[in-house]
Amino acid sequence: MLRESLLTLAAVSLIGCSSSMSLDPTGDKQDATQMAAFAASVKHPTTAPASDWQVASMISGNTLKIINYTNNNITDGVVWINGLYVTKVGTVPANTTITVPFAHFYNVTGDVLNTDKTPVRDVVVESGSGMHTLLGPSVEQ
Repeated sequence: MLRESLLTLAAVSLIGCSSSMSLDPTGDKQDATQMAAFAASVKHPTTAPASDWQVASMISGNTLKIINYTNNNITDGVVWINGLYVTKVGTVPANTTITVPFAHFYNVTGDVLNTDKTPVRDVVVESGSGMHTLLGPSVEQ
């Protein structure tokens, strides 16, 4: 009986219910000029971040994964790296991971993020519910 219960539990945990989506530079409606212009037009938020948010960030190659562990969508998402580089991500669905290429992050002068020269130290999401510091970033090996 115990063995059957453990096998059932293991099977359920392997199945899971996660999904993911990727923001592909070629499929995104914004081009580099539009993303750079957006970065030049916004200011990093100065309001205090919420502390009860369960959203994480992970560096995976040349991309940033944003992992929404909550049961709520993140709407009107704007992602900031190190308080200097920014991009719009729109909606991050509940219990979902999105992948954003570092090539989508621009600073106020229109420079794209180069992680070889500027390591990612902190990731913040500005959304309809405020400013939120993400857990991480961790690095996917």
